[in-house]
Amino acid sequence: DYASIHSVYGQVVENIRRGHPRAKIAWHETWAYATYYDNDDFALYDFSQQLMDSMIVSTLAKIMANEAPDFVIPSGEVIRKARRKGVDASGRELSRDGRHLNEMGKRLVAEEAGKWMR
Repeated sequence: DYASIHSVYGQVVENIRRGHPRAKIAWHETWAYATYYDNDDFALYDFSQQLMDSMIVSTLAKIMANEAPDFVIPSGEVIRKARRKGVDASGRELSRDGRHLNEMGKRLVAEEAGKWMR
C-alpha cells in the first residue's frame, strides 16, 4: 500500500540520516503470499497471488519514482521468478507458513538477490 509507505518514508529516512548521514537506503521488495495462505491479510488481495504481486510491483515503481532509495533488495522478484519456473507451484516449497520464507526460500533469495546487488 503505497499511501501508508509514503506517509512515513520521509521521516524514517530523515531519522536514519540524522544519525548516519552517509547511510545507504535500501528498499526490501517483498513477495506475494503462497496460494494456500488463508489469513485475513490475504483477503485484502482477494486471495489472489497474482493481484498481490501486481500491487507489489506497482508500489515498488512508485517508491522508486518518488522516494528514491539507493537500491532495492529484489526478494519479491526472485520469488516471482521461482514460482514462474515451477519451483514453488504450491507455495509450500519456499514458505514455512504461506507468508514467511523457509530456509530454502531464504537461501534462494540470498543467492539470487546477492547476484543482482553486485
